[in-house]
Amino acid sequence: GTSNMAVENCHFTRCDGNVIFLGGFHRGATITHNEFSWTGDTVIALWGDTSTKLNANGTRTVTWPVGPDGRDGNQPRGTRVEYNIGHELGIWQKQSSLYFQAVACETKL
Repeated sequence: GTSNMAVENCHFTRCDGNVIFLGGFHRGATITHNEFSWTGDTVIALWGDTSTKLNANGTRTVTWPVGPDGRDGNQPRGTRVEYNIGHELGIWQKQSSLYFQAVACETKL
């Protein structure tokens, strides 16, 4: 993961898949003042993990992080996504977007 990572003032073009993917633990990331063009899939994706614990006291666990909550903290939190522009998005994946978030919190768009 990262802490206080920044992607600023960049131009991304002709990227075949996702351009920026924050998966798992990330804190305070900033993605600002960028241009994205002719991307193959979603431009910015934040996707965290839930925990391996299945009950409140953590006595029932599984191998993979598919539990009901994010108590382990392995999610993007406090991300700022501001002043970006995107055009000609999702050339290969038609269900794509400029921004997608799942199991992430405290995001400022």
